[in-house]
Amino acid sequence: MPSVPAVAAAVAAAYRGFSSSIVTDALARFGVGAWMDDVLPVNPAWRVSGRVRTMCYAPRSGMKHAGHTLYTMAERVEPGDVVILAAAGTRGWLLGENMAHFCINHRLAGLVTDGRVRDALELAELPLPIFSAGTSARPSSSEVEVVAVDVPVRCAGAYVRPGDFIVGDRDGIVVAPHEAIEALVLEAEELLVLEKEQEIAIRDGAPAAAIAEISRRKKVRKGPAFDAVARKA
Repeated sequence: MPSVPAVAAAVAAAYRGFSSSIVTDALARFGVGAWMDDVLPVNPAWRVSGRVRTMCYAPRSGMKHAGHTLYTMAERVEPGDVVILAAAGTRGWLLGENMAHFCINHRLAGLVTDGRVRDALELAELPLPIFSAGTSARPSSSEVEVVAVDVPVRCAGAYVRPGDFIVGDRDGIVVAPHEAIEALVLEAEELLVLEKEQEIAIRDGAPAAAIAEISRRKKVRKGPAFDAVARKA
């Protein structure tokens, strides 16, 4: 299995200051990126960012099994990683309070699933951002099982690979390809400045032409292009 690409600590720290909307605008400058549909934080105040590690679920057949659970995955990943659980369409829950506590003990930065969770009130009080497609009392164990870990997955409509980077907040989840994450920092930092400039211009009653000019500048890439040829997953 290929190794998961590393993310420099300074780069990961920079992303903690970016919203999903800023990262989206930065990705637009390169014409890349992916977004998850209908996956939101259990606690609306939560934000998440981190390197992606993946768990791929599939309909239970009795013939496929990766030998992993969320517990063993938490032991496998590195502190600061975000585990993506691609739920294979189950409407049952994939994780609850006990699993979340275990992940906290192993210093994960967050959990994201296009499936459902249980113990929602308890989860909302924890210091671990958890994003899901909703809640359910119905178990999923009779429907799906883990068939692979650290492989490319489709989650909530987004193609996600181990080593990619996600940023999520109340607006949703955006996925940045690993090849672009360092280049995106420069773009996002400039976009923060331009957002403030536009906010002040609107507050001060600037004409529409001035606002449009700032909007135009927000679309112009500041740094060089990156190699858009996808790495072997």
